[in-house]
Amino acid sequence: MLRIDGFIDRYFPDNVWYNAERTDVSVGCPFCGDTKKHLVVSLVKSAVHCFRCDYKASWIQFVMDVTKLSYYSAMNELYYKPRLADGESMLAKLHNETNVLEKNGTLARLPDDFELLVGNANPLAGAIRGYIEKRGFGDYHIKKYNLGMSTRYPLRVIMPIEDGYWQGRAIFDWLQPRYINPKSTARSVIFNGKALEMYDEIVVCEGAFSAMAVGSNAIALIGKEMTKEKQYRILNSTNVRKIIVALERGAFDSMQMFMDRAVAIGKEVVVWKYNTGDPADSVDFEVLQYNLRTRVTLTME
Repeated sequence: MLRIDGFIDRYFPDNVWYNAERTDVSVGCPFCGDTKKHLVVSLVKSAVHCFRCDYKASWIQFVMDVTKLSYYSAMNELYYKPRLADGESMLAKLHNETNVLEKNGTLARLPDDFELLVGNANPLAGAIRGYIEKRGFGDYHIKKYNLGMSTRYPLRVIMPIEDGYWQGRAIFDWLQPRYINPKSTARSVIFNGKALEMYDEIVVCEGAFSAMAVGSNAIALIGKEMTKEKQYRILNSTNVRKIIVALERGAFDSMQMFMDRAVAIGKEVVVWKYNTGDPADSVDFEVLQYNLRTRVTLTME
């Protein structure tokens, strides 16, 4: 089921007004600079209208216009409604706590010649930004996740993960291996791990781009293996009550034990079963409540 209210909460956290029936929400229009909440978003039908500049759009077009995301990535913005576990302002949390390169040595442990892509005039940075844009991502993601580059590892997006661990993703298929990583353990690192502290509902993805496509409450395992250390971190988060697993084709065996344990300790588990692709390039998935019947069905496939 598509919903727009979660998107409004995330992108317009401090400037909203709901009508008495809570069927519409009014916000300041990001397209004409309106601050008096002339842009009205219907919460019951796919319609958006600014009564100041006459901007009109469907939900999905509105999301694409605001975020500059591709259709597939923007569609994922409408499939979930993350909520801050402690009720604080979404905007303040994102600015103050999410994926900031801290001054505790994290930056120093990236490649020695690591450079942020933001404001980078290097032609190599331009090529990498072009790849990121083709994947459906924009400046918002480049800034939020501190994406960068390294001349030592050219033609790769350098993605800081956590605790000095990073991943370099090739921007061309002919460049192998597709991913490179530092020679250090990654059994406990999770991309966007701060979401475990911030949200009561998280989405578990395999890769960083998939997590970026889903949104702020998505984490990535950075690989197919759900290690014991990562299981422990996720299942012992006191804030997280609902876990959505973005299950790519053929990934059930590696995630089965984790989902069984989550249900056993009282977490609600939902599966986004992707028939093709992953959250970064497809919206072809089924939403399944994880239970005994679902488990048997997935086991037999």
